[in-house]
Amino acid sequence: MRRGELVGFDIDLAKELCKRINTQCTFIENPLDALIPSLKAKKIDAIMSSLSITEKRQQEIAFTDKLYAADSRLVVKKGSDITPDLAKAERQARWCSPGYHPGNLRQRALGAKRH
Repeated sequence: MRRGELVGFDIDLAKELCKRINTQCTFIENPLDALIPSLKAKKIDAIMSSLSITEKRQQEIAFTDKLYAADSRLVVKKGSDITPDLAKAERQARWCSPGYHPGNLRQRALGAKRH
C-alpha cells in the first residue's frame, strides 16, 4: 500500500483488465483466508492474487489459466548457517517472506516459523 492505495503487480494487471473491459473497479484488500469465502458470498466479484490452484479450491471456484509462474526460492545471507536442505531449514528458519501468507507453500515446506 502506498499513500493509502493498493499497489503491485496484481493491482496493475487488474486495472488494465478493468480498462480493457471499460468498467470501474474497486479494490478491496482481504486476508488470503477470506478471499474464497468473500467470492462465494458475492462480497467481491473476482480474486486478483497469486492464489495457488489446488484440487480443493477448484471444487469451490473457477480459475482462469495461469497468468504467470511464481516459483519460490530460499535466499539467505552469504555465510549463513541456514542450509538449503529442507529438513534442516525447517529447524533453522528465522525469517518470514515479504509475500508470506499463512497456509502457503513456503509455510508447508519449511514449517514457517515467524520471528
